[in-house]
Formats: sequence, structure tokens, C-alpha cells
Amino acid sequence: KETVYVYAPPGIDIGRDASGHPRVFQLLTSVYGLKQAPKNWSDRVPKVLSSLGFSRCEHDPCVYYAWRGEDFMFMAFHVDDFLICTTLQSWEDEFVDAFVKEFKIKDLGEPKLLLGMNVEYSRELRKLKLSCPLTLRKMIANAGFDDCHTSPSPMSEPKDADVTEADEDDIGGLDLPSIIGSLQYAATVCRPDLSLPSSWLGSERHEPTVGGVLNVRKSLRYCKGSLDEGRSIKHSSGERNSLQASATSDSDWGGDLRHRLRPTGKSRSGAIIRVAGFPVWWFTKLQTVVA
Repeated sequence: KETVYVYAPPGIDIGRDASGHPRVFQLLTSVYGLKQAPKNWSDRVPKVLSSLGFSRCEHDPCVYYAWRGEDFMFMAFHVDDFLICTTLQSWEDEFVDAFVKEFKIKDLGEPKLLLGMNVEYSRELRKLKLSCPLTLRKMIANAGFDDCHTSPSPMSEPKDADVTEADEDDIGGLDLPSIIGSLQYAATVCRPDLSLPSSWLGSERHEPTVGGVLNVRKSLRYCKGSLDEGRSIKHSSGERNSLQASATSDSDWGGDLRHRLRPTGKSRSGAIIRVAGFPVWWFTKLQTVVA
């Protein structure tokens, strides 16, 4: 859409012009690393998918869907990684053939690893499981907890004496922002059991308390003993239209663990949505207002 010139890569000499300035290349297409490349890519992909009959999801701009009678196809993409989910194999083959005409792609088959998640699918049991042991193993190794004892729970209510600001000796060299970030990632993608502790520990990133650091250590031991835990979805024997969605929500009263250090009076809410009995979305969050 615009004229872009670039210098030749190091080691390549294409000479100079009459004024002595280095010659340059004129780009005929967008290339990786160009500032305009993300915008060009985000404009191009929707146009292609729209031409193939897909509609963009209103709640996630990186998810597209299409229907053919009772059959459906979902397309999700992250940068240049595409994931297809469909009920009709011939439709998938047709889509890939059309997509190849627009982009150079490589079919990697059924996903095994996606955005740090392990993807396990059993056709016999018709069961899908998402977990993130690689992310958690890396977190545990970086924290030096490879040989630690495991814990049956990720955290506990701190004692009053531990709700004090932590010093370097209390932290013991732990990279709290990195650990808590890994816990929050795992909680977001496939570990509902880590949603509450990761939310609680979020305030310990930069102003840690003694109790918070103790719970970070406990969460590391808990993850060590539950590396392969995740969320599973199993095919229902009922009709597609009989899939039931249910939502559950709750909150505590003034449950901010730091309220004894800096009283806020804020409560913490949590919710989970299930489809056919399996969790598909959840969150835990400190409320923004005082109840």
C-alpha cells in the first residue's frame, strides 16, 4: 500500500548511485520484521477467511467460524500458526486446498504442542486434554525447586505475623514476577485450580509479603506434584443441540490477603462456565470497588 525501501543486508554490496549514496531495494511485498508487516497480515487474513465463508467471532478477533448445515468449522490463529477444528474432514481438505492458493503453508497434522500447552486427543475415548507441564517444569527448574517435596494444596491463609513486608532474606533469590507470571499463564489456559492462587499472588510481584513468599513456595511444590493436571473435555453421547451451558459464580467478603497490611475492604470474585459439564472458561479477580 506504500512505497518502502530497505538497505541491502550486511555482506551484500549492490553499489552506489551517481551521488555516492548506497543503492537500496524497493520492497514488492511485505516481509517479516517490517513495521507494517503485522498490519498487512491482520488485514490480509480476515479478507481471505471471509472470502471462504468464515465469520469473525465477536468475542475473540483471532477466531473464525463457519457452518454447513449441522457441520461446523472453527479456525483460530496466533500470528502465523493456524488451528482448525471441524466436524467434517472433507470440508477441512477443501479449506486447506483453497488456503494453499493464498498462502504458503505446511500442514503439521494434529497438534501436540500449542502455545506452551500439551494437546492430547484420544479418538478411541473421544477425549481432549490440555495441560502445560513444560511451562511448569521450566518455572520449577528456574526457581531451583526440582528436588522439592510436593504439597497437596497451592496456598494457605497466612498467619498474622507473616503479613509483613518481605526482605531479600525472605525472598531467597526467587524471581517472583516470573514465577507468578507462569502461574497466571497456566491458570488462564488450562489450570482452573491455579486461578485463585495466581490471582491472590498477583499483588506479590513487586511488593511481596512474608506470607505471600511462603505461598509462592507452596505453589511451586503444588505444581511439582501436579505437572500433568489440566482440563479434559470428553465427547457427549447426546445430540449436539442438547449440550447444556451452566455458570457458577461466588465471592468472599473482604478476602484480599493484604488487607491486614494495607486495608482495602475489597472482596474477591470467581466464576466458571461449563459446557456439557466440562469447564471452558473461568476467572478469579479482586473486585475494583468496596462491597
